[in-house]
Amino acid sequence: MVVEEVGELAEAIRRDDPESIREELADCFAWIGALANLYGIDLEEVFNEKYPQSCPTCGKNPCICTD
Repeated sequence: MVVEEVGELAEAIRRDDPESIREELADCFAWIGALANLYGIDLEEVFNEKYPQSCPTCGKNPCICTD
């Protein structure tokens, strides 16, 4: 479950273990995606609503798009 994965991520951060942090971030992201799908939540839409000042294409503020 997502709470367990976040706990594992926190432990990897406490240990300052970059490889474990990388793996646990992937696990957390997978669970978040699964929960979003389960509840019919469009993550891109949610992020754009929550962070409207960021570019919807590159996600940066200020925008770093070359087009």
